[in-house]
Amino acid sequence: MAPETLRAPLQAFRGIRRRLEVRGRVAGITVYDDFAHHPTAVRATLEGLRAAGRQEREAEQVRGRLVAVFEPRSYTSRTRVFQEEYARALATADRVLVAAAHLPERVPKEER
Repeated sequence: MAPETLRAPLQAFRGIRRRLEVRGRVAGITVYDDFAHHPTAVRATLEGLRAAGRQEREAEQVRGRLVAVFEPRSYTSRTRVFQEEYARALATADRVLVAAAHLPERVPKEER
């Protein structure tokens, strides 16, 4: 396919929904939505935000914090399978809030 054919569609592309989607900006705070559903993806997302924020802060000479809000909705995020990996991944943030697990009754008690 010729590059000219791709130019317009690529310029119109606004990203993938819920992949570092900006939900709003207020008073210097940017809120993102990201559907990272595995500890590796959580870590990569937070590290990317940390790096981008560092560049932005250096340019503006301000200090910022990275706050992560994690909602365990996928089956594996509601089990103990990746518990330690999620903890290490989320430790990338300055502060972490973990919401209650979604539909915990669907996970056997001994696996929660």
